Amino acid sequence: METYRERLEKYERRVQMATWLGTSLVGFIALIAAGAVPKEPNFLLASVSSLIALAALCAAFSRVGFEWEATLIKREKAASEQELLKPLKEEDKTWPRCENWWLTFLIFYYLSGLAFIISVWWKPVASLIQLLNCEPSA
Repeated sequence: METYRERLEKYERRVQMATWLGTSLVGFIALIAAGAVPKEPNFLLASVSSLIALAALCAAFSRVGFEWEATLIKREKAASEQELLKPLKEEDKTWPRCENWWLTFLIFYYLSGLAFIISVWWKPVASLIQLLNCEPSA
């Protein structure tokens, strides 16, 4: 049976992961600013930027939500360590709604990485296809 201490540790871990993964989105932004994503065709830059923004938004909601849930446990069980070692009550066993933000963040995070890779390789692959479609001169 899961205890309040274990659940608290899981919430705190989610806070850390949301912070670190959310912060790593800054790397994507820096690469975009450095020109790693071509400006043409326009949809590449728009796609990558939008996915990064959505991922950052979800990370923020997730982090704040899990931090709040951890705070609620700390406040409720702050009286003693024994309270934290009690098994979760039935009504506390379900995960909070911020778990949905976390899962949505992971989806946007991976999609933004995939979109970034596609955008970086767009021109080289297009050039290769163009080169392969050319007929040799006689």
